[in-house]
Amino acid sequence: MWKVLTDFAGYAQWHPDLSFVDVPTEVRPGTVLRARLSTGSEIDGEYDFTVLHYEAPRRLAWEGGIPGVVTGDHSFLLDPMTAERATRNPRLSPARPPWKPWSPTGPKWRRTPRATAGP
Repeated sequence: MWKVLTDFAGYAQWHPDLSFVDVPTEVRPGTVLRARLSTGSEIDGEYDFTVLHYEAPRRLAWEGGIPGVVTGDHSFLLDPMTAERATRNPRLSPARPPWKPWSPTGPKWRRTPRATAGP
């Protein structure tokens, strides 16, 4: 799963709203990633995100955006026993609908009402 999460050029294959542009060959804390957000809303556009944590094969986190427009952070923490499960903690401002449980190796994410979002 670490390989999938760190393949920034391939994100759009499993995360339909986020694609990375001009991905650097080396990513480490402090690296700036440019991403294109495509949600079909007024917050669509390109944003810069700074990598906060890149601890292979366990933890990945970044934050960024444009203050007052949309800001966010993503963090992934892989299960040390299996390295196949990840805890995802996205935070966006302004708030947006919650996501169903996901897997970068499974079906694409779908927006769903909180009452049916699953565990």
